[in-house]
Amino acid sequence: MGTTHREHSPAMTLSDLRVVFGETRAVDGVSLRIVPGQVHGLVGQNGSGKSTLIKVLAGYHVPESGSVLEVGDQRVTFPVTRAAHKQHGMAFVHQDLGLIPQLSVLENLLISELSSDNRRWISWPRERERARVTFEKFGLHLDPTAQVSTLTLAQRAMLAIVRAVEEITSHRSGDGESSGGLLVLDEPTAFLPENDKEHLFQLIRDVAASGESVLFVSHYLEEVLEISDHVSVLRDGKVVGDFPSRGLTKDRLVESIIGRSLDGGGAVAPPATSGKIGIQVSDLAGGLVKGVDLQILEGEIVGLTGLLGSGFEDVPNLIFGAQKAERGTAFMGGKLYDLTTMEPARAIEAGIALVPADRHHDGLVQSLSVVENVTLQLLASQRGRFGLSRSKMLRTAERLMEDFDVRPREPFCKISELSGGNQQKVLLAKWLASEPRVVLLDEPTRGVDVGSRHDILQKIQAAVVRDGLSVLCVSSEPDELVELCDRVIVMGGGQVASEIGRSELTKDRIVERCYSAAAAYA
Repeated sequence: MGTTHREHSPAMTLSDLRVVFGETRAVDGVSLRIVPGQVHGLVGQNGSGKSTLIKVLAGYHVPESGSVLEVGDQRVTFPVTRAAHKQHGMAFVHQDLGLIPQLSVLENLLISELSSDNRRWISWPRERERARVTFEKFGLHLDPTAQVSTLTLAQRAMLAIVRAVEEITSHRSGDGESSGGLLVLDEPTAFLPENDKEHLFQLIRDVAASGESVLFVSHYLEEVLEISDHVSVLRDGKVVGDFPSRGLTKDRLVESIIGRSLDGGGAVAPPATSGKIGIQVSDLAGGLVKGVDLQILEGEIVGLTGLLGSGFEDVPNLIFGAQKAERGTAFMGGKLYDLTTMEPARAIEAGIALVPADRHHDGLVQSLSVVENVTLQLLASQRGRFGLSRSKMLRTAERLMEDFDVRPREPFCKISELSGGNQQKVLLAKWLASEPRVVLLDEPTRGVDVGSRHDILQKIQAAVVRDGLSVLCVSSEPDELVELCDRVIVMGGGQVASEIGRSELTKDRIVERCYSAAAAYA
């Protein structure tokens, strides 16, 4: 954790921050005090006001009059401008990372600096060497000339974080002393495997130790408790908890976030399998996958995991036909399917549903309404005498929004206006309502708050029990796999390395098997 510096002079103070959208109070009188040299955690359910608060600091939203922001001993006017960020040493890593895929690693690293310095001439060889030194300092192996679109998600995340750290450290005065900068990290570990998370945490500790402050926003409560000195909790746009991290338990934090305990929250009985095969995949290959056999029974939830690059992340797309398979077959419903010719439309027709990892680009149409998104797979049943029936679509959407507790209950609002957790509920509702036989879940709770995560996992379990679904849950989160799955398959080097049965399924066992698999197939 960070070392406290100049506690008498906060790095940042927010007082009575209020943001209103129509009749909705997204942020309702929030006050925060962030101390120099500390990591300050900020947690809350999706829709609690965290993203809105960050967008105020970033200059995207303008709060109501009476809201006050002070950095050090200086008051900052709204909207907060890019010049103000540079003046006060404020840098951001947003959930979308803020990178331009078509540009190179180097261009993305320098884009903020170049746009503000108005350079007419750039020595690219010198900048490439400078970038290599920077990456070496942070222990990264990135080619400055590579196009960002060719990087893995983990590499993109680390590039965005390094860029922000460089911005914050450049704010120091010539003698190396910090002048109280602020680094804002919004869900920085969402795309990082475990080994890169520890690397990131060391970067954060170094930044705090040098006297800067870090605002760390995350749904992963274990990470918040590990890295933060202090934690603030938002609920319904208000600060409802403010705790020193030392001695704070995850259970106490969860209770503050959702306003209740999760214990006994309508737990679903473990699914009882029929013994019948729901889907059997044989000799699947493509992408990083080199030959995988797996079988899922009706009424069974099977987890699939491994370290990043082990191939587990390619399996759902190969089965669904969203990624080209080199070979492999799938047997289900008494039919044998050639996966080399599988396409999404054919997979849907066969009774396969894919809930993709990237809901923004692959799962939902951000420009359409909730009602249009949630009924997208049901259009054949939503017809009237003269084409699509808007009244049928509305009734269906209202029923699904009620069943999956989507908030707010406004079917005609754009899907982009919903929080991440509620968007994920819409995505899950859309696919489960299509009555599939096999469901492929790809990181089903990524970027989802603790309350929505609990609701989503319960809905999956309930659907399996009720409909006898065969579910493949592809996840990099051991806790999620332990909570949801009957057994877990671990991959390494594109192959199945081991299987963990329910009786020995623990987080530590999953992590141990993942690293053992990576070592065995290295």
